[in-house]
Amino acid sequence: MAAGSFTLISMLGVLCPLVGAQDSTTEIHSSAVQAIAREDDSEAMKLLRRRVDDDPKNKTYLFELADAQRHAGESGAALQTVDELLALDPANEAAVILKAEVLLERKDWEAVIRTLAASASFSESYANSHLLAEAYLRSGQLVEAAWFYEKAVRLKPDALEDLVALGRLHLRRELPALAVRALKSALALAGDDPQVHYLLASAYHQAGRPLGRVQVLPISQAILGNTHEDWYVLEAVDDQPNRFRVCPSDSAIYHLQKAIELGVDEADVHLLNADIWFNANEYERARDAYEIIEATLPAGRLAGYHYRYGVTLYWLGDLEGFQQHVETAGQLNPKSYESKLLEMHTLMADQYCIRGDLDRFIHHLQRAIEVAPRSVELRYKLGNALFEAERRAEALDQWQVVLQLHPHHPDRKRLLGYLKDRDLETNPEP
Repeated sequence: MAAGSFTLISMLGVLCPLVGAQDSTTEIHSSAVQAIAREDDSEAMKLLRRRVDDDPKNKTYLFELADAQRHAGESGAALQTVDELLALDPANEAAVILKAEVLLERKDWEAVIRTLAASASFSESYANSHLLAEAYLRSGQLVEAAWFYEKAVRLKPDALEDLVALGRLHLRRELPALAVRALKSALALAGDDPQVHYLLASAYHQAGRPLGRVQVLPISQAILGNTHEDWYVLEAVDDQPNRFRVCPSDSAIYHLQKAIELGVDEADVHLLNADIWFNANEYERARDAYEIIEATLPAGRLAGYHYRYGVTLYWLGDLEGFQQHVETAGQLNPKSYESKLLEMHTLMADQYCIRGDLDRFIHHLQRAIEVAPRSVELRYKLGNALFEAERRAEALDQWQVVLQLHPHHPDRKRLLGYLKDRDLETNPEP
């Protein structure tokens, strides 16, 4: 009996330290979890580091330590810890995703792609697709980014952030139909979100639906320029009370006005408003919108603004305003708007020709030739205009260049006749 008692006591003496150690380990880990819950990253890292030092192959401890290090902003340490975990378990998907998240925060897009690409083709993980989409987008690989955003929203249809990002990406790639599809899904999730309405306005505008199919409907108490249910109230119908021309919800102006009514008040919104009227050929509305927003626009938007404002004024018959704004666009962005300067001078020349203003017709042809000195058509027109203005010597100079550039010009015979007469006048036969 005594011997048995001794054996039992001896066993308890051996077991009790183990039980105590297990209790201590559990308690420390529990404290670490509590520290994580209260976002005490420093305490969590200290406790988890003790656990990892005691048990360096425990994948749970390694993962939690790496995650705590990440949240504490110690990304280098987090990557080192997660690599220790992956050395033990290379297929650990949670660890791979954590590593990709840390790399994304470090803006190392290519490293994110390298980390996830191997499993991308067969992975059905939303996180995998989302992170790859983000990395491809940031690295400028737009086709790949769109593919993985599409996969992400297929795996998680309520992923509002990804739907909006996909809509923006399709807009950037000038694929408005795809942008509309993504953004309509986003709007269904978000409700009346002003930014999604603004993006939808951009998508419909890019799709060539500034106003959509305008219809006439009976509406009581409509407010012009506002939305009414699924319509934008464009204008009243003369002599027909409570009947209005309206634009549908699949139009740019409807969604833009919804965004404005929901509180969006940004320079890009007001520029898009003017551009919608411009592309709808509603030039008076466009002019009214353009003339009040110049001071609000960022520098990168000004060249395009001035060009479209100028063209608006052209269609309203203000040729001087047209010239002023297009020339300003050319000064702000010479590379993009050099051809527009040629177009502007050519259009103005034609308008002054119609108006019978020969001097200005000649002036704008000369300015156009400065931009396009090898244009046969412009030099031919200028020669004819100069001849009509009785500036014969200058006309002949232009015609001579015409024949040098185009020896078989359809009017070659007449031009050669005038040039021959000049030669005879200059060098009379003996």
